[in-house]
Amino acid sequence: LKDAIRYGTNPDGKDLDWNMPRYELDDADAATLARYLLSLSAGFSPGVTDESLTLATVVDSRLPQEERQALLSPLKAYIRTRNNDPRRNRQRASKGVFYHQESYSAYRKLRLLVWELKGPAASWAKQLETLYRQDPPFALVAGRVRGSWRPIQDFCEQKQLPALFPLTERPGPPENNWYTLYLDGGLRQQGRTAALFLHHQKRPVQVYQLAESAAARELAEGFTRTWRMLGHPAPRPLSPDGTLPDIADTPVVLLWDPGASKDRRLAGLDPSIPVMLSASLVPLDRARQLSQKGHRVLLVWPWRLPDEQPKFLSPVRRWLKVHQVPEIDLKLQSDVYFLGWMLTGALRAMGNEFYRDYLLDMFDMMQDQTYAHPFYPRLSFGPGQRFASKGGYVLTLADGKTADVSRWLTQ
Repeated sequence: LKDAIRYGTNPDGKDLDWNMPRYELDDADAATLARYLLSLSAGFSPGVTDESLTLATVVDSRLPQEERQALLSPLKAYIRTRNNDPRRNRQRASKGVFYHQESYSAYRKLRLLVWELKGPAASWAKQLETLYRQDPPFALVAGRVRGSWRPIQDFCEQKQLPALFPLTERPGPPENNWYTLYLDGGLRQQGRTAALFLHHQKRPVQVYQLAESAAARELAEGFTRTWRMLGHPAPRPLSPDGTLPDIADTPVVLLWDPGASKDRRLAGLDPSIPVMLSASLVPLDRARQLSQKGHRVLLVWPWRLPDEQPKFLSPVRRWLKVHQVPEIDLKLQSDVYFLGWMLTGALRAMGNEFYRDYLLDMFDMMQDQTYAHPFYPRLSFGPGQRFASKGGYVLTLADGKTADVSRWLTQ
């Protein structure tokens, strides 16, 4: 393969046709390119026929009905609208001008499979295998489960199955992922944002951390790894009563866990000590209430600033209204809206080349999106990147109001 790429010769040493391009590559670059080419799918991908392209979405049976509807209603509306073929692609493929027939013939009706997973996450791999054997899709789209997305990510790696923008705050580990594209890095990314914010403070800080739930531990993992990488000592655990020793450095308490556990620790803290929370686990209104009790709250905010969101939400709200989809959870519904926005362009750009790896290439080469998703100021991918949004803000709340906003923090 390397000889064909560099010298235009086949395994027998004979020259290939002169149309075969030759590339001036050194041994290392040629080996890298060869590994990439050998990793691509060798045959046409499953889930595609001459008439249709099959997509699947994953739904946890334990999801509340509202969350389930926030995912499925706009997703089904998108597929229904696209299948109406308002541009008459089928007709143009057979009767249109000859130089457009190929692009129009690439049109496929979309089929949507709803894969409902039941029981503990340890049983999901077997369920996914059964569903996949029955009717393999071309790609997974959206999807939402309780807990970590890792079991689905691992399955997609095994099957080389693209998974586009699952609706999760708990992505699988980035070290073992190629086929799943996430909107953001979830809770681990928020932990990294918190570490970057504290690292840039003018005064040294001593960090205490509380992380009891699985979600909070992912936040703590992202924070601790980045904090140590920046040259700081590991955070100390917070005592059960929330009291802190008398230390010289300014203390900051990371209270990742929501609910009663957090409230008990807050009750024992000196109100002058800053506390840091995650907006994914503690809603903005609740964080503002805590700041009204005298606490200086630092809220990790991975989205577009709250005051900027309404004007960007207008197109989503109009789309939902036109397609008779009730507003349920605008964040989740905006995620699905953005998925449809991107998927339409990717499928059009693919033409008749329906390979799963090529679909990922289309998303990898996406232009920076600065307005299509109302909750993210910028979404983009680079080579090998699997998180479209890569940073966040930290809001300083005092007396129930936003007193300060950090710059956008990213590594």
